[in-house]
Amino acid sequence: MAGLSRRNFLSRGSMTVVAAGVAGSMPAIATTATSAAPEASVALEEGSALEGPLIAQVTNLQQGAISLFSGEQEFQIFDRDLAAKLFNAIK
Repeated sequence: MAGLSRRNFLSRGSMTVVAAGVAGSMPAIATTATSAAPEASVALEEGSALEGPLIAQVTNLQQGAISLFSGEQEFQIFDRDLAAKLFNAIK
């Protein structure tokens, strides 16, 4: 485990927890985003619901790389605006 210090471990773990908390507030962020830019609104299909937590981890802020975790699945998206909103939400 070369290069992994206690500080790095705690820092990375903290950011994951923050990302989980931010992911819990995603509907609020989505509402803010759609109210600011109505042409970019996204509608959910009727009956859509999460079966468990959705965790977002911003892996590269400059590129807008976001890893989404749901159950045992991981999805990677690139959205600089969303990455910036998630980053600003923790300030």
